[in-house]
Amino acid sequence: MKKLTALLLASNLMLSMTSCDFMKHFNDLKSEDPNIDITDEKEDRDEALPPSSDETAMQMYEAAIKGEICVMDERLGEIKLKACRFPGNNLRLDESIIEGKVILDMDGDEVSEYVIFAGSGDSIILHYHDGKVYAYSFCFEQLYNLNTDGSFYWSEHESGKLSFTHGSSRLSFYGEQLRIKEQYKIVNYGEPNADYYIDGRQVTYDEFRKYFGDNSSTPVETTPFQASWQKTIPLEQALEIATGYWYDLYHIKPGDRDSETGFPYAILPKYSNNGNYCIALAWLVEGTHYSTVETIEINAMTGEIILPDSASDGK
Repeated sequence: MKKLTALLLASNLMLSMTSCDFMKHFNDLKSEDPNIDITDEKEDRDEALPPSSDETAMQMYEAAIKGEICVMDERLGEIKLKACRFPGNNLRLDESIIEGKVILDMDGDEVSEYVIFAGSGDSIILHYHDGKVYAYSFCFEQLYNLNTDGSFYWSEHESGKLSFTHGSSRLSFYGEQLRIKEQYKIVNYGEPNADYYIDGRQVTYDEFRKYFGDNSSTPVETTPFQASWQKTIPLEQALEIATGYWYDLYHIKPGDRDSETGFPYAILPKYSNNGNYCIALAWLVEGTHYSTVETIEINAMTGEIILPDSASDGK
């Protein structure tokens, strides 16, 4: 079981052609005049070709982000993208902290989906089909818990029980419909009596271990998201505000060492689901682990510092 657990954890850190007719035409022309230049003809042919479905999808996504077209939201109907809401806190996109985006082909149909992430793990998934952009709100439980093949990890815990169910499912689309298919799950995960399932069929531990080893997934890497309608201040500005606050209060800055523990200080964002930035003053322990000293909130719209109720008035 320890080997399987390590395997699961490792997976979370990882997991023109030219037509014959055209060539015949080209050879005929060359036989008539060996010095003929067909560059202009080829460029004309390329310009006449319609864009691929993926190219069209990307153009439509960009148009939706710019507000030039509406999207079909599964809950709200036909609206502007900025008015869509993240599922966890029900905040509009233009009022939310957006951590980044990722573009990937979830279902292998060679047409990419466009995923916009909030810091809480909430997302808006854009899908292009039949001339329209559809928007689906989805929460991945953990920040960026999405793999390049459209799969994601999940867990369920029953109240009053120590054990829980851990699994993986995959997102895909049929037309404009979002579909979720379970890939595997472990019931009573971490316990000696754990049960293993692949595609809904119960299997042995050895069968599951082989399946898991043969079907590793790679986590997505996000890139910055920008839109003219965003009202929130960027994370970098929030971190600068927090850095100034703690320097004025304690005369410390990132990299300074605590006089008692010797640990260097760091200032970093923490999980938040209320629409504000949560920033922590922390110690960097053993070079990789953070130990939170204290936290503050920063209003994502105004940059105002919000202190916890237990804190002194301070700044």
